[in-house]
Amino acid sequence: MPLIPPKPKPEPKPESPYLLHSQIAKFFQEFVTDPFEKHEATKAWKREVATQNWSYQASLIDNGRSSFSEPKNGLSPGDLVLIYCYRYMQMHTVSGFHVLYRNLQDRKLEILRNPVFIDFGCGPLTCGISLAWYNLVVRKHKTPSAPDGLRVHYIGIDRSEAMLAHAQAASLSSGLFHSKATFDFISRKNLPTLLPGYIKKYREANGNKELTVILNCSYYFGSRTLDVKALVSVVKNLLTEHLQDDKVCLVYQNATHPAVNEKWEEFKKGMKALLPSVSDDYEEIQYHDVTGRKTQNNPQTIKLRRGLLLNTAWSDHLAKGNEK
Repeated sequence: MPLIPPKPKPEPKPESPYLLHSQIAKFFQEFVTDPFEKHEATKAWKREVATQNWSYQASLIDNGRSSFSEPKNGLSPGDLVLIYCYRYMQMHTVSGFHVLYRNLQDRKLEILRNPVFIDFGCGPLTCGISLAWYNLVVRKHKTPSAPDGLRVHYIGIDRSEAMLAHAQAASLSSGLFHSKATFDFISRKNLPTLLPGYIKKYREANGNKELTVILNCSYYFGSRTLDVKALVSVVKNLLTEHLQDDKVCLVYQNATHPAVNEKWEEFKKGMKALLPSVSDDYEEIQYHDVTGRKTQNNPQTIKLRRGLLLNTAWSDHLAKGNEK
């Protein structure tokens, strides 16, 4: 009599305190924990990382706000990215998933139909992983979408070439994305010239159908070098010249401290006419860390500010749905 295979272990519920979906946990083990904990024991790595405490490591990357563009104390930009991943990436992936999932639950914001995900300050693909996790949860009963991975047009924008290189490697090898998913990565300085062309390419690839556009800003407005007026100009041009008839939302998350949200307030004022704010929430969520914070007491706590801006096309779409 053939052996009956055991039933797969059920995935964790998508609620705080968050436990990672098994496929997301596998990603973090292979792309974050193993590379950090098995890093080549160079003199610089032993001196600056392996023998140092968390506070010192955090100072190397300015608590996550480094440019990640220049070597430091013998560590390459890639080494600094790896420190960031080990200490911050899971936390930000969890909060990114939480924001997307709460927008679905609270606002009925469905984002997986012809999605174009424009990730400002994409880092090492942090919110790309959040979106893949969201896809696993939302489409778990649908086939063949879930087994084939997330199908998305993703644009990652960052000032650090080392971050972009890490993000590209994750997009190619994580196993979380559909074979027809596309990934394009842009340095911040090339954003105004390249972004419109990518939108045109995606629209043609989708048979000129309506796009679902998510502008994602995860901890982006905490950047010390962000030029808010330039960003407002880029987004306004995008909305008025290239996405006039598409549903567009902007999803925001950051820490709750007022100082890191000042640029966000400036941006909202500049975009008020085209992307009005529909929610602005402060909350605490928890998660179980499996990377750099796992030696601390789990669950970890995230103090989060999250916001949502919607253009008229998306607001009208939601209003029609509520009328049914």
